[in-house]
Amino acid sequence: MTLTHHSRPPYQYLHTCLELHPDLTERHFGRRVNLRAIEATTKNIRSSRKFRYSDIARIRNSDLWNADQFGYWPSRQDIGALLENADWDWWNLPKNESRAISRLLAVFQQIEPVTVILRFIAPEHYGILSPPVEQLLGIAPSRSRRKKYQAYLQNLRRIRDAKRFASAADADMALWVLQVGVLEQRLPDHHRLRRSYDRDLMLKEIRVSNLTTDLFQSMSRSALAESLLPTNPLLACQLAAMEFERCVRLLTPGPRRQPPSKQLPSLYELVRLVCSADDLQPFQPEWIKAVQARNRAVHRDQPLRPDAARILLQAMNDAVRLAAERCGAQCPPHE
Repeated sequence: MTLTHHSRPPYQYLHTCLELHPDLTERHFGRRVNLRAIEATTKNIRSSRKFRYSDIARIRNSDLWNADQFGYWPSRQDIGALLENADWDWWNLPKNESRAISRLLAVFQQIEPVTVILRFIAPEHYGILSPPVEQLLGIAPSRSRRKKYQAYLQNLRRIRDAKRFASAADADMALWVLQVGVLEQRLPDHHRLRRSYDRDLMLKEIRVSNLTTDLFQSMSRSALAESLLPTNPLLACQLAAMEFERCVRLLTPGPRRQPPSKQLPSLYELVRLVCSADDLQPFQPEWIKAVQARNRAVHRDQPLRPDAARILLQAMNDAVRLAAERCGAQCPPHE
């Protein structure tokens, strides 16, 4: 298939990825996968309040694809009665999706087959949870399989709406092609699509948010700075610099906020003011060195020597401790 994305606006490169889905499945799996054909045979399930094992057979149609790559599918003998004796309210998806996912998990035990089922019952709202797309989006592990899938769906639906896809399933297929075909370089002429991806700030924002939300919620800035020091010393020092300055400002006597007409004092001036107190004078020599290190890390974007980095992180830790002791409950963690 000839790539046509050069004639489209850059934000539509994912639609080219969607068009390339059948080509990539043939290259990747050895046969052309036609998920549209399965959608056509399963579209009437949602209007029913039933779910039969014959519906699973239509979803798993081995002539069209290999659904067994998405976990274990119990036999008719194991789950047929459980499915057919229950009332399934598919029509109210996604309004009742938490309950629907939990009920399907109780039957199938694994989240992957559940996501396959929902993807074909209501493709406008659902996609298949797959490692390539999880990797692309930076989906974090979760103790709750349902919550993990719903976080995945939140991303798919956001991308569906922003990129003007007809369904979440289409967005999911496009992202699979982007990861497997473009980022893993399994498509010819992948370089052009990669350049469009590199300009896609929205996908990068989603990935960074997924990767860092739990991290930032579970760690203080000071702990994060220390943990980053061995692998990313510049970023560690920049975080330490921000936290050091924040706490020095909290320790500064008098109003913390100056009127707009007044020039804010420099960090060097604030350190001298804070350390004029008798009990804080011993900190002044090292904190002045920390200000110098902070200026190189923040204003010059320069990596620091190990000794300067240690001085900055120690000053940060001392300032954090003192601010917590002296501000108490009035000292917010990130002001």
